[in-house]
Amino acid sequence: MPPLTFRSILTAAGAGVALLGTFLPWLRTGERQRSSYDLSTIARRLQVATSAGERAAIAVWPVVPFCLLSAAVLLIMRCTSGARVFAVLVSGYVGAVSVIVWRAPIDTGVGVPLTASGAVLLCLAALVREPATS
Repeated sequence: MPPLTFRSILTAAGAGVALLGTFLPWLRTGERQRSSYDLSTIARRLQVATSAGERAAIAVWPVVPFCLLSAAVLLIMRCTSGARVFAVLVSGYVGAVSVIVWRAPIDTGVGVPLTASGAVLLCLAALVREPATS
């Protein structure tokens, strides 16, 4: 098992916060609060995703937990620089979808900024350089 480092702590915090945020309320429709996973069915109707690219980004959102956990494991296990690129791409995607929802003309819940914050932490973790070990 790799030693506990600043990057591994930052990685776990970022991925954990982002993942938690995806399950918390992202928006309210009527009396019901909805998580990020409810978005794919109602995004167009609520004018959350107006372009085809935004709708596509939200449509593949259910793979986010797998992607976040994969990126975290790869970073913590000190895999190649490809793991760092993957983590940056995943955090960029998660952050972009959060921004899409955040700027939509709806009331957003606590899950949106929490997910975005976790994505930023994960991206920072991917960019942190660790000293080489012998």
